[in-house]
Amino acid sequence: QSRICTSSVNFYANRCEYKFHHPYQTSTEVHMIMYYHDMKSVKFTSNRFMFHLSSTLHQCFTSSDYNPANMNHNIIIEFPSSLSVSEVKKKIMPFIQK
Repeated sequence: QSRICTSSVNFYANRCEYKFHHPYQTSTEVHMIMYYHDMKSVKFTSNRFMFHLSSTLHQCFTSSDYNPANMNHNIIIEFPSSLSVSEVKKKIMPFIQK
């Protein structure tokens, strides 16, 4: 089962960040910080950036929400255009461990 959280994502030299309200605790705002070196199984499509995080997200989710041992649990960031995806891919791929 997927969760959709709409938010702006900021990309930095070593990480990306965004804020959203927890899907079950609507009064709780979560500040996600995801480091590129923790991203695995990275895939880019025309308008999406998909990856699996190797570290647990215990600070904001239970293992049923996101379990790093479950390779079907992925994070997907959607972009407004393929140009946006290309720019992000070019800037962050050198920092993602393969």
